[in-house]
This record gives sequence, C-alpha cells and structure tokens, in this order.
Amino acid sequence: MFVTSASPDDNRPAPFPLDERWGWVNCEEEGFEGFAIYVRKNLRNDERAALVEEHDKILAYQIEYMELPLPEREGKPSPRDRERVLIAPYIRDWNATGLDETGNPVPVPPPAAAGPEVFDAIYPEMFDWIVRHVLLGYRAGKGVGSWRV
Repeated sequence: MFVTSASPDDNRPAPFPLDERWGWVNCEEEGFEGFAIYVRKNLRNDERAALVEEHDKILAYQIEYMELPLPEREGKPSPRDRERVLIAPYIRDWNATGLDETGNPVPVPPPAAAGPEVFDAIYPEMFDWIVRHVLLGYRAGKGVGSWRV
C-alpha cells in the first residue's frame, strides 16, 4: 500500500504523460554505418517484463529446437523466426532500400508495417544489431539507445 501525504495543489507539478517515445537509432556496426531504425525507445515496466518473458521463451525453445533431429525441425519455426515476430512491431520505420525491377532504389517497408518476413531483405548482421538494440536494450532496462554490447 502506498502512503502519500497531501500537498497543496499550488505546489503540485504538471502531470507527466507516460507516452510512447519513438526515435531514430543509428547502426554502429562496421560496414553498416548509415543504417537506422525508428524504434520505440521506452517501455513501461510491465511491457518490458512481458517482452523479456517472451524472449526467454524463445531462448528456451532454441535449446529444444537444436536438440531435434534435422528432419523433425522441418515445418517448425526457427528460433530466429520467433525472434523476428517478437521484435517486428518495434521497428516502425527504417531507411533500408532495395532495388526495383528496373534497378532503381526503392524503400523497403519497415517490419511493423510489412511483417517479420521483411527482415529477409536485410543482412544478418543488421538483424543481429537490431536484436541487440531492441531486445537486449529493453532487457537491461536502458531502453533502446546507441550503446555497444
């Protein structure tokens, strides 16, 4: 139970909105400088706990998955697939571009809009960087920022 003391209204600070905060984070990986994601930079404690719990389930699934013989893995989502599904909603935009059929650069739609399959359009190192900044950043309670693991 929380115990609070009454305070005069004239000393009460303005309300503090617990809004979602989104922002651009730039990739620091060698060879991928310039790549950036527009990502949620803050999570409430309950949101972070739920995300960490889901990621922990993926880690446990990875152990089970790797113990399966190769034929039994067929048709099952890989741990990487499950990770993609988990983090796709957090990547609302990015500056990734591909080429259209005539060789002109075109934006690659972000995972939050196009779904986790769009991660196939980027390099594995880029996806690994996204995972570190989204999942591990939230796990540490530091939010997403420009920090190295």
